[in-house]
Amino acid sequence: MITKSELVNVRQTFFDKAAINWSNNLTAEEESFLRGSLNHLNLPAVANRRLLDIGCGTGILFPYIMEWQVTAVDISDGMLKKARQNNPGNVVAFVQADAEALPFENNLFDCAVLFSVFPHFDRPIAVLQEIRRVIKPGGEIAIIHVKSPDAINAIHTSVSGAIYHDRLPQLSELKLIVAEAEFEAVHEEKGIGLCLISKKF
Repeated sequence: MITKSELVNVRQTFFDKAAINWSNNLTAEEESFLRGSLNHLNLPAVANRRLLDIGCGTGILFPYIMEWQVTAVDISDGMLKKARQNNPGNVVAFVQADAEALPFENNLFDCAVLFSVFPHFDRPIAVLQEIRRVIKPGGEIAIIHVKSPDAINAIHTSVSGAIYHDRLPQLSELKLIVAEAEFEAVHEEKGIGLCLISKKF
């Protein structure tokens, strides 16, 4: 049976290779859905709002979160290398880490965004609980995808390899997972994609 560390290494290798030709391009419709989803995040009325970008990839989210002080996390060094090249200036740290073991103190961030990454978590509740630990009370977590679960799952099946079994749950199941991690859903949306914003209580 494959161990946790072996699985992490397989994913790191897959995404390190994928980073070479990774595209950050979104269609106009996808970009509109992403912007609309992010607009539902509660902006704290403080300076230096801290946002945790989990699974930042090559930095596709950076242009859409300019009003935040961003810490970017990814398991892949290859993805982080490209993300550094795409820093528009508001990303203050790039951290290679497993989302189940974030190297941050408790209650540090105002919110966390998981954009196009949720299917790649082998233990999603453990990941959500760890994110819950590092965001402030009342802070929010946004899970956003600009394609439907069916479309994303079909892509992963066709790519095969390390992400063959990676699945994005339907919104109803995702809400149950988030609730089990002790978040309260405050906004949900389905369209071309999926958005679920939840609050730490």
